Amino acid sequence: MDKQEFMVALCIVLMMLFAVDSISSYFGLLDSSTIYLVGLGGYLLTYLASYRKQ
Repeated sequence: MDKQEFMVALCIVLMMLFAVDSISSYFGLLDSSTIYLVGLGGYLLTYLASYRKQ
């Protein structure tokens, strides 16, 4: 995974987080900071895992 793929994946993850944030805030399910922390943490873990496999 090079830098360009990393940036594209980061943009996709951020858009997904934004969508989940707006949906859950509409229904009042989760706090937005919790969503972003969990999403970014999971993304960084998967990125590190794919980085080690190479």
